[in-house]
Amino acid sequence: SAGNVWVAGYTEAADVPTTQGSVQTTIPGARSGFIVRVDALAPPPVVTSVSPAETGLAGGATATITGDHFSAGATVQVGGVSATSPQVVDAQHMTAVLPAHAGGVVDVAVTNGPVADWLVGIGTGVVTYVDPPLLTSLVPNIGPLAGGGMVEIHGSRLRPDDVVTFGGAPIAATFVDSGRLQVTVPAHVAGSQSLTVTDPWSQSATLGAAYTYAAPPAPASVWPNAAPPAGGTTITITGTAFQADDRVFFGFSESPSVQVVSPTAILAQAPAGAGTA
Repeated sequence: SAGNVWVAGYTEAADVPTTQGSVQTTIPGARSGFIVRVDALAPPPVVTSVSPAETGLAGGATATITGDHFSAGATVQVGGVSATSPQVVDAQHMTAVLPAHAGGVVDVAVTNGPVADWLVGIGTGVVTYVDPPLLTSLVPNIGPLAGGGMVEIHGSRLRPDDVVTFGGAPIAATFVDSGRLQVTVPAHVAGSQSLTVTDPWSQSATLGAAYTYAAPPAPASVWPNAAPPAGGTTITITGTAFQADDRVFFGFSESPSVQVVSPTAILAQAPAGAGTA
């Protein structure tokens, strides 16, 4: 009787098509009217690269997938998650919107037509989901109101294309390595300022009160205001904006012992000497 027979492994080379489509033939020696229909399907898709090859955890970028044998209706999975809006441009190119994913390197799979293993092409490790930057410290974290000092941002997952804002204003940064960026702090009024590092995918990290602008120390009075030439007298200095690492000089002679009691009080030992300081 007549009908369609699907043949696997048929070796009549002259009767088997080499491009996508169908051919009908009669098996030699078969009963008259017995027709064999052999379908040759296109080869599975091949994925060679994805651009951009990096994205943030939220995804959302439209990526171009390059390879071969893409056909209309092809679907895309990125790290096992379906990409949206897949569009085949031609047999070698298609686009899709990257989905959200956890950080790391992932595969991209393109499927032509019905889901079957031999219709799926996989690009291994062709997309990297980048974790946001991580900040740990700013060294040094204190400086004068005039700014101008070089400070180093410490952390991890830092990049040459990161954007740094200091107190809400962008400043130039020099990339050292993935754990360090260097910036020159601008002038500012006294107080603490935050620092934020933002990567190309708007993922950011912030150090609150990362840097303190310290007003210069302002001594107002000393007591006692006289000491013997041999030195050794403890002098109480009152004023404002004293810091823990302040040094005290009497004239050109440095005090051998300084104790910063508070931002408004210092105890300093008078050095040996004569005259008015």
